[in-house]
Amino acid sequence: MLWLIINIILCLSASYIIYNTTLSFLGVYLTLKQLILPVAILGSILFLSKFIFKSNAIVHTVLIVILCSILVYLFNHVNFLISIISSLVTTIIITFGSLLFVCPFYQIIGLNLNNIDFKTIDWVILNIGELFIPLLVLIINKTFNFSILVLLFKEIEREE
Repeated sequence: MLWLIINIILCLSASYIIYNTTLSFLGVYLTLKQLILPVAILGSILFLSKFIFKSNAIVHTVLIVILCSILVYLFNHVNFLISIISSLVTTIIITFGSLLFVCPFYQIIGLNLNNIDFKTIDWVILNIGELFIPLLVLIINKTFNFSILVLLFKEIEREE
């Protein structure tokens, strides 16, 4: 029961960071009240994907991109193509952050990344580590009100 609660908390925190980082690339910053429903939907589906259906990493990553794009489009009324690009940028940051920083660090400390059980502290450490870089990007974007996609696409507008 304890591991179920821990994994639900990990899914919700991951969903919060992923969704907010995606929005930050669009220059959109919402209140916690506005984030509850999309984050809960994203977290619930990610939990089902990873723990119930035991999806592999590729399926899980594609699901994150598609679902996050749809949620950003539905709840924030931005151009759908731009929401897909923003979700892809977030996923790329998670992937490269994990490959370039987190995985080498885990190898140095001796953490085995093969066949990690969902009911171990290794799983918790892996999840926290994978979300460190996207959280850092989110904090930088929010602190400096920086949005790379707004710079690239000067015409990011909300659809009315």
